[in-house]
Amino acid sequence: MKTLVSLLLIIAFLYSCNTPGKKDANTNGYPRDTIYNDTSILVTKITKDVFDHYDSADPYKDLVRTKLVKVVHDTLKLSIGNGASVIFTDTLTNTDNSEIRINHHFGNVLDYYAVQASFYESSTFYLVNRVNGNKYEMVSEPLLSPGRKYIYPNCGSLGYDEMPTEFQVWKIGKDKLTKKADVDLGSKGIEIERIKMISDDTLAVRLMDGDGRCSYGVVVIK
Repeated sequence: MKTLVSLLLIIAFLYSCNTPGKKDANTNGYPRDTIYNDTSILVTKITKDVFDHYDSADPYKDLVRTKLVKVVHDTLKLSIGNGASVIFTDTLTNTDNSEIRINHHFGNVLDYYAVQASFYESSTFYLVNRVNGNKYEMVSEPLLSPGRKYIYPNCGSLGYDEMPTEFQVWKIGKDKLTKKADVDLGSKGIEIERIKMISDDTLAVRLMDGDGRCSYGVVVIK
């Protein structure tokens, strides 16, 4: 009898390891097909049905406008603590110049000014702390996690060398941001084309390869 019970337990264990269950299919457990894995993040495959279950993330929904910004001709002036300011200056002297720069303040995220610097064929995003003036360079507009624990910039630009194909994780601290992960997915021939928030530490993503084929994954912040 003990032998039979033991055999049944072994069979049940093997079956559970080879049959995707609810835990394996969503984000409570890691799906088995790994796309990317390092010390900071894990990207694994999920189905389209799981991806479709979540709502799309909007990087602009958390933006707040402010009056502490002045634009004078080619200068963007951001007011910070102690009466100081952070300056961004446009360079519009020659439209054929690859160093052309136009700066645009498009709102605030938490205690940070959000600024986009548009160049001749690319762009860079900055978050500037409104208290101490610290400036953080990012690959895209800031996407805030639901519990305001992380900021997720993401740039998908396969086939366009002027822009990176990159996913970043910035941890939000008191008056500072710390870069937790900076992942070059372009080296793997894929880009994150769309993000949906699940929790602070988990995102559902739609991935695209260089031939326009899409797949779906979950990103877990370790």
